[in-house]
Amino acid sequence: MNYLRVISPGFDTGARHMAWDEAILNHVNTNQSPPTLRLYYFNPPAVTLSSECHLDIINKTTCTQQQIDIIRRPTGGSALFHNRKDLAYSFIAPIYLFEEQKPVKIMRNICNQIASAFTTIGIPAYLNQKSNTNILIDGKKISGSASMIKTNAILVHGSIFHNIDTILISSLINIPQQDLENRMIGISTYTNNHAEIHNAIINALSYKLEIRINETATESEHHDMHRILQDKFSTTSEWLTAGKKHKKYCGSSIE
Repeated sequence: MNYLRVISPGFDTGARHMAWDEAILNHVNTNQSPPTLRLYYFNPPAVTLSSECHLDIINKTTCTQQQIDIIRRPTGGSALFHNRKDLAYSFIAPIYLFEEQKPVKIMRNICNQIASAFTTIGIPAYLNQKSNTNILIDGKKISGSASMIKTNAILVHGSIFHNIDTILISSLINIPQQDLENRMIGISTYTNNHAEIHNAIINALSYKLEIRINETATESEHHDMHRILQDKFSTTSEWLTAGKKHKKYCGSSIE
């Protein structure tokens, strides 16, 4: 499957997006699906927690009052707020696609490609050399990523901030408002042209593969997505409250 499948589902719930990412990873891992790039948005807005983050890092009462979903990701990292205009991406690819196949180096490679996508449209972004996952502009974070790896494939997904509502975010996640103002920035400072951003990311993550736009998921992926949605995101699931056995108090989205 020597091509990049690009799926742009638009708006959907955080639960469905996370279930889709994991389902497609399962299929790429078993060579049933090609390398896949998804570009999507959260509706309603959501706070996502890593697989290890403790729920107490967020203000659940405020999230409920503001009609903001609380979702647990299958990946690592920290707590992150997604508004309706934040562009989220997931890149799911077989390990053999990369020359250096250690997970940390694959992650760095992918995030470097995303940073380079910004530069092609005149945005002076660069990868944080310390984290290998955060993309910065003038020392401020504009995008962060997290990963999940299986035997034969890797999932890297993240979010590009559109604008930073410091008052709202600090009320949802335990982050001082001043820290947000000092350490985060939105892409709207530079551009509101999301189609241009989409195209730049697609080209940057093609890895010389043929690009196929407006692709759809397979029937098997649909079935797997609904299974994951039921197992992890139904009202009876313990996935949100339990996560991994050894939960921890994670850092914030600004790290």
